[in-house]
Amino acid sequence: MTRMEAGPLHHALWAAVTLLLPLVSSHPQCLDFAPPFQPPWHLEFCSQYQEFGCCDQKTDNMIAERYWDIIEVLETRGLDLCADSLKEVMCQECSPYAAHLFDAEDPYTPDGYLYIFTGDGGKAGDPFGKYGNSQNKSALLGKVLRIDIDQTDPSGNAYKIPPDNPFIDEPDARAEVFAYGVRNTWRCSVDRGDPVSHHGRGRIFCGDVGQNRYEEVDIIVKGGNYGWRAKEGFECYDFKLCHNSSLNDIAPIFAYSHHVGKSVTGGYVYRGCESPNLNGLYIFGDFMSGRIMALEEDKLTGVWKERSVCMGETKTCSFPGLINHHHKFIISFAEDEAGELYFLATSYPSATSPHGTVYKFMDPSRRAPPGKCKVKAQPVKVRGKKIPFTPREVDIIIKFEATEALQLLA
Repeated sequence: MTRMEAGPLHHALWAAVTLLLPLVSSHPQCLDFAPPFQPPWHLEFCSQYQEFGCCDQKTDNMIAERYWDIIEVLETRGLDLCADSLKEVMCQECSPYAAHLFDAEDPYTPDGYLYIFTGDGGKAGDPFGKYGNSQNKSALLGKVLRIDIDQTDPSGNAYKIPPDNPFIDEPDARAEVFAYGVRNTWRCSVDRGDPVSHHGRGRIFCGDVGQNRYEEVDIIVKGGNYGWRAKEGFECYDFKLCHNSSLNDIAPIFAYSHHVGKSVTGGYVYRGCESPNLNGLYIFGDFMSGRIMALEEDKLTGVWKERSVCMGETKTCSFPGLINHHHKFIISFAEDEAGELYFLATSYPSATSPHGTVYKFMDPSRRAPPGKCKVKAQPVKVRGKKIPFTPREVDIIIKFEATEALQLLA
C-alpha cells in the first residue's frame, strides 16, 4: 500500500459502493429442517446454545420439563452419575448440528420410524424372570423397538405405534417391540444398498455383544427372535430354553469366539466408490482385540463368509504378529454421505478416553480413478417452511464528512 497525499477537503465526500451479495445455498441443520438462529430471548436450561442454535425459549422450556420428569424417577446414585450427562444429551436438540446428531437427514432410514436398540438389563446371563428380559415380549429390554415419533396417541404418549409392528395385537406383548432376543446390540446400521441393483437396501445389521464365549452379527427382521438367553452365537447358553421347540430363533450371519475378540462393534456394508474391492462387504471390528473383520455375502445362498481385512502397511499385513498402526479399542464405525467408511478408536478401553482417532478405509490396491467418485447429495424431505433466496445488487451509500483540517491518507 502506498501513501497518497491530498489537499484539504472543502466539502463532504460521498461515495457510492455497489456490493454483489454472494449466492448462498442454505443447509438445513435443525430437527425442523430450518437453519440455526440466535434465539430472540435467552435460554434458561440449554444456555450453552443461547447465542446460536436451534431452540427458542419455548423449546428450551419443553426440554427442561422432560429433563425434570426423568430426574424425578432417578435414585440418588443415578442422579449423581447421570444428571450432567443427561442434560448435555438432551440439550443436543438445540445444537446447530441437531439434524446430523439425531440422524434426521439420513435418507436411508428404512421407513421413517425411530428404531431403538436396548440391552437385556445388565446382569450376567439375563436372570430376570423365568425366561429373562430378552425373551419376554412384555419387557422393553433386550429388544429392537420401533415407534412413530411424528405423531402422538390419545393416551398422551409422545409417540404412536406403527400399525404394522409385529406384536401390536398380541396380548401381554409391548406394541413397541419390533424384534427380540438380543443381548447388547452395540452399533447397528442400515444398508444403503447396491448403487446399481439396490440389492440389500434397508437391511439392518447389528453387532450383538456376547456373554462370555461368543460375539455375533445379526440382520434384524420384523418379528425376529435372536435367541438370547437360550443361545449365545450358534451355541446353547440356557440348555432348557435352547431345546424349547417354540424358540424359533434366527441364527446370526456370523459369530466368533472370545479367542478372536471379546466385544463386537458393529459396522457398515461398504457402498462407497473409492475402494471398489470393498463393495458389498460388511466391515466391522472388535472393541477389545482391535481386530477389523469383513463378511461377504453369497447372493445365491444368502450365506455370509469371513473375508480377511488388514489395516496397516504391507509388512504389517504380511506378518500378522506385528501390531497394526491404529489404536486398539474400536468404539464405532461411520460412513459419510458418499458411502465411504470410517472407524473410531481410542488408546485405552473407555468411551471417556481423552485421546482418539478417526480412521478412513482406503484400499491401496485398487483405488477408483480420479474424478470418478463424485458425491451426489441425496434429497432430504423438508418439513419447515422454505424461504427462497435470490441474490441481488444492493447500493450502499457511504458518507464521509470532512473539515478544512482533515487530510485524506490512503
